Amino acid sequence: MLLSLTPAHAAVIPVMDWSLDYGFCKASSPWQRRTMLEPVRAEPGDVVDIRYASRGSLSGRGVVRYPDEASWAACDEAQATTIAADRDAGGGCSNSSDFRCLRATTGVEVPITGAPGDAVYLACPGAHCSGGLKLRVDVVAGRASVPPGAPRDIIVPEWTDDFGFCSPIGHDLDDGNHRPHGLRDIVAYEGDTLVFKFSTHHNVWVAPSRGSYDDCAFDEMLEIASAARGECGNDDSLGPWGRHPSLATAELSPLDGYSGSLAALRGVASASFDGDIMSLETELTSVSGIGVMHLHEGTSCDDPGAHYFPAYDEDPWGSGGAGLREGPGSAAWSASGFVATFTITAGGFAFEDVVGRTVVVHDADGTRAACGVVQFEPSDEAWTHASCLRDATGYRYPLSLHDPSAVVVRNHPLLYGFGTTNAGGNNGFEGVGPVEGAVVIYFVCQVHDHCVNGQRVQVYVLPRLATGSGGDDDPGEFDDATEVGVLVFLLLVIVGLGAVIALLFVKLRQRPRAQDQLELQNFKAADADDGGESKTHTQEML
Repeated sequence: MLLSLTPAHAAVIPVMDWSLDYGFCKASSPWQRRTMLEPVRAEPGDVVDIRYASRGSLSGRGVVRYPDEASWAACDEAQATTIAADRDAGGGCSNSSDFRCLRATTGVEVPITGAPGDAVYLACPGAHCSGGLKLRVDVVAGRASVPPGAPRDIIVPEWTDDFGFCSPIGHDLDDGNHRPHGLRDIVAYEGDTLVFKFSTHHNVWVAPSRGSYDDCAFDEMLEIASAARGECGNDDSLGPWGRHPSLATAELSPLDGYSGSLAALRGVASASFDGDIMSLETELTSVSGIGVMHLHEGTSCDDPGAHYFPAYDEDPWGSGGAGLREGPGSAAWSASGFVATFTITAGGFAFEDVVGRTVVVHDADGTRAACGVVQFEPSDEAWTHASCLRDATGYRYPLSLHDPSAVVVRNHPLLYGFGTTNAGGNNGFEGVGPVEGAVVIYFVCQVHDHCVNGQRVQVYVLPRLATGSGGDDDPGEFDDATEVGVLVFLLLVIVGLGAVIALLFVKLRQRPRAQDQLELQNFKAADADDGGESKTHTQEML
């Protein structure tokens, strides 16, 4: 009986954008594309399945679990628990935009524990956490019912051409094509309302067919909301985007075992970027015996690794004071009193590649003296908390099965495809069975190349099911602990009533049997008197 109280429909919740390469692509660096992933809701016993690519500097590098919100918000791993640290644990897909692979593979499975009202805090370890690669899982008693009991507002996510995969995703697609297959399909019910929240850089059109939707054939479409309906001047408030300089720092301290002239060295190296031009400036409190400073490929000062030069065929770092011996850039020391400043300006060093690497200062003999790991330094300026679009009323579009722009789906299953190539799409990989009377409505943005860049969504509208006619709200199903308890109680009542009825039935049957025995005794007595005449009568009765 206790087993019947366990969740009837535990779910596997896939997370497939576990990468700094996904988010608001106009951010000044991958570390400023998102502050966090959208939270998910899960019941105790559900499994969050985090999937990521095995290669690529921006892809997820593992999963850690934080004990509380404060440490999670600060990316403080001192008390965090490592769940996975293997780059292949996310499923082994080749790149973060291969949603076809990520859909089919299994990644890091995190069972959700706790009671309703609790939260589970997960993140990618290291600098990726500071870049927003972290997820809050809210533990709930039950997910939202489908279909809902009452009409609802459905906010169309990321109504902008800027959100999606930021690196080129191949397959002859333009670099600006962040969502080649559009936004995730939306399944709604008649009476629900779509809410489009967008800046004055976007609009909303409705397409009459799947062909015009796919081809972005605007001459066949109808505008339903112009850019003038936009309530905000920019999409930053949907972000953050981040238009501030990317900054990363490394705190320098002597390497373990070093006892040379720089044993007391302390300092901070600051790296800023303008495109692929890096400026690395270091201020040191000791100038005696300093040699040169280099970037190294290691990710820990326990093993700084060799020189790091991703854009060069040969090692550009010299052992002399010049620092760089070829390629664009320069390196020079300047000293004033007891403070030395070493500045390197060099091309070919992308921000996302440098963060997490080591900076090594050598002494005058060339010995590695001090080291620090480059860490992203997030901005605490107000733009990261802008909320214009989140607070906007938005353009409201009521959904109806009789919409003149709707296309009848008939009895075809509502399965969401993701195109004919491996290039990823922001699609939902789930399906709804055949539904009689369903329709689909196609929405696009008709500004510049926004439609072909993925600012479009198809919305399936289903007939609203009456309460008790099926779905997760069907009272004929017993899915949660309360309903199971009621069922068990009713069964016990039925069994009890059955036992009472059976007992009464036995009692009633016992009475005539006693009378029969009495009659038998009378017949036997009579048989003794009449010489056996009644014996035949007794056998006939039996």
